[in-house]
Amino acid sequence: MSAEFTTRQAADMLNVSPGHVETLLSEGQVEFRTVGRHRRVLARSLVEYTKADDQRRRDAASEPTRLGQGKGSH
Repeated sequence: MSAEFTTRQAADMLNVSPGHVETLLSEGQVEFRTVGRHRRVLARSLVEYTKADDQRRRDAASEPTRLGQGKGSH
């Protein structure tokens, strides 16, 4: 069995609200399993989401630089 977290633990790890984690789960961005009426976030899926989110942030941060490279070349 792989490691799992409660939605509260996952929220603390991502530094977001538990409600945001619930949204990520509902949208299928992070995998989970249901135990009774509780959701357990799969650790491997949380790590994958974090890596992908970090890459999205890096890409977004570099976008203004990339767009600015064309200025002044006219």
